[in-house]
Amino acid sequence: MSNLNNQPPGNLAIQLVQQLKRNPDMIPPFHHELMKLCTNKVNELYQQNYQDLMTMRSSTAGDSEDLTAVVQTRQTTINFVRRCCLAYVHERMKRVKALRWKFGQIPPNIKQNLTESELEFFNEYANCLAEFQTDLSDEAPVDIAENMHPPQNRFVEVRVLQDYGEFETSRGDNLLLKKNNIVNTLLFFISISTHKFVPQLELRMPTKDVAPLIRQGILEYCG
Repeated sequence: MSNLNNQPPGNLAIQLVQQLKRNPDMIPPFHHELMKLCTNKVNELYQQNYQDLMTMRSSTAGDSEDLTAVVQTRQTTINFVRRCCLAYVHERMKRVKALRWKFGQIPPNIKQNLTESELEFFNEYANCLAEFQTDLSDEAPVDIAENMHPPQNRFVEVRVLQDYGEFETSRGDNLLLKKNNIVNTLLFFISISTHKFVPQLELRMPTKDVAPLIRQGILEYCG
């Protein structure tokens, strides 16, 4: 704490932002110490500017010009630190929202890195999204996170990575998802239209059924 406390406010703000830049694919623990130091530094600079502005009211023109330059320099620092702090919080919020679209929930290894406010924000965001999806249809809620990009084909090609057993697709077909089901270790090509099991390398199934199994590590995309 003492080493950080002796650093210039701008350096502290840069360190805060760099924490996220060094971890682009995750949400690191919230750096409370740096955020508190940045906040304290901004308050100190603000108080110093206030005192100087009060002094300028009773100073001569020459003295006021000197103080004006000092006040402006401090204000530039205040604005820089504030922008860095806001960017830090905003980027973390963006990553928290991305968890809902990517996983549907907060993975346990990430949850421990979030603050209470961030956890509350995620729950409120998820609830708003759920309400929006429910309002889109009079029947079952529409999962707008299902396909983030327009599909190129009606079916996708995937490989089975582990034994799963029977899987009922969204079309009502029962498919046997089993790895190494034959001696030569070839997987199955499953044609949903004919319900035939043919020894091939790929498995075909409706796009909407693939994503949950991909997340569980049961399937992987071909190619």
